[in-house]
Amino acid sequence: MSNILVIIALLCSANIAPGSQTTRIQGAIERNVALPYLRDFEPKSIKSNDDLPEKVLALVSDALREKVGDEFASRVRLERGFRIDREELLRQHPDFVTALPGLSHYYLVYSFADLSAGILAYRFLVELDWNGTLKRPIELPEIARNPTLGRFVSVENTIASSDYAAGLKGVGVELAFDQASGEIVYRYRKLARESGTRLHFRVYLFSAHDGRLIRMSRETEYR
Repeated sequence: MSNILVIIALLCSANIAPGSQTTRIQGAIERNVALPYLRDFEPKSIKSNDDLPEKVLALVSDALREKVGDEFASRVRLERGFRIDREELLRQHPDFVTALPGLSHYYLVYSFADLSAGILAYRFLVELDWNGTLKRPIELPEIARNPTLGRFVSVENTIASSDYAAGLKGVGVELAFDQASGEIVYRYRKLARESGTRLHFRVYLFSAHDGRLIRMSRETEYR
């Protein structure tokens, strides 16, 4: 086996999109995404649309417009990414051929902002497989079908109007995509109790679009 290591940082629960992290500053919030790291191999860096082939740019642009509509798609920006050259990868590490299905040809980080709602950046990862097609659904709401999902409320206003405001004071919050509801959410994870080596959490998901509580759930992890 090649000594290439593919490391993907995951932050996930049953219905929360993986690969996300949240940075919080006073009055604002942003979501980051993790890119794979390939040791002993340097992929081709992508810094702007100019670095993308026309076919790839058109494919992603069409997919975004279909998902969120023309108006909202104009707010989305390509931040960074990279392309894995399959031939070069196998030339340098021929025994890595069995890992190819787990990799994508393109990894592209896109983002949008809504400063009025305190969202500095909501980032999401777009992956294209070796055939040049989307590897998984884009982590954005179906705004083209429901334009109200293109509007956002701040995390402060969301929690201030909630019956759970007092209990969640001081609890960390994440900006995430909830696959079950198809909405961007504010995700609170509060430690409920400790039991030996286990930590029990209560998870609260609030819609970032209208502030309502979507659902509560429980999670357990080991120390």
